[in-house]
Amino acid sequence: MIPEHRTPLAPIPPNAARDDRPFAAVLWMVAAQACFACMSLGGRLLAGRVAWPQVALVRFVIGALAAYLVARIRLQRLVIRHRSAQFWRSVFGTLAAMGTFYLLSRAEMALGDAVTLFATSPLFVALISLPLLGERVTKSTLAAALFGFLGVILIARPSMSSAPWLVAIGIGTAASTAIAMVWLRRMGPDESSEAIVFYFSLFGAVPLLGLAYRQWKDPTAAEWLLLVTTAFAGGFGQIFMTRAYSLTSAARVSAVMSTGVVMTRFAAMGILGERADGLQWLGTAIIVIATTLVAARSRTLQRHPPPKS
Repeated sequence: MIPEHRTPLAPIPPNAARDDRPFAAVLWMVAAQACFACMSLGGRLLAGRVAWPQVALVRFVIGALAAYLVARIRLQRLVIRHRSAQFWRSVFGTLAAMGTFYLLSRAEMALGDAVTLFATSPLFVALISLPLLGERVTKSTLAAALFGFLGVILIARPSMSSAPWLVAIGIGTAASTAIAMVWLRRMGPDESSEAIVFYFSLFGAVPLLGLAYRQWKDPTAAEWLLLVTTAFAGGFGQIFMTRAYSLTSAARVSAVMSTGVVMTRFAAMGILGERADGLQWLGTAIIVIATTLVAARSRTLQRHPPPKS
């Protein structure tokens, strides 16, 4: 049972009325993407060695442990105020995680196609922010999301030659991610980030137990070390991301998600020896510029917030 205070889930007022700390939110999201880049690189190194349900299961279990440890250090209680929102955040977050790990494990799914499909998530967030959150998406935020997506295309080089059913799973994964982030935003700043991640991770581990049991391969000591390190990176990334969505509009936070692709690219260059060509460097520059503009605008809003209507 999830401990709960029965506080009603209030609607979010329009016109960014809850944008209290937008610049801090952007910084938290960039930190989260750095953690997710480490997780993605670990996943690539484990591909073919360990079944994808094992990677996902360890990710969720260690994620719960990371959240618990951080909560103990910060003297935070693992209490959820909005239980229904936590449930739906966990449902769609689990679907998104399973879709991500599954597609990355499929040899017939081109990596560039998968990365590009996942990168449509901020666009889904922008589309559903107004009807589901009452948050208007500014032109600058929408432009940043679109330019970030363009940068991802230049870096990932999608061939779109993957099977249609795999593409459909990719789109569904991106949509599930967006819906999970909207529910995360609805929970608001009065929730503990550690509690949200803790119960989400426990929820996601349940369906993966059966899948992992059927496909279990005994990892070597080196693979266990990589699994645990990767999972801790993902767990801390979840905590940082949860904090980010509690501080500003969902669309603004999502607009800087593409920085994770850049960080993954640099990590792959340094560790895997991959090389980038001119178009990929151009895509990197576009994402960095778009993120910088979002951060600059967010810093201005934090220093000089608009009058509340």
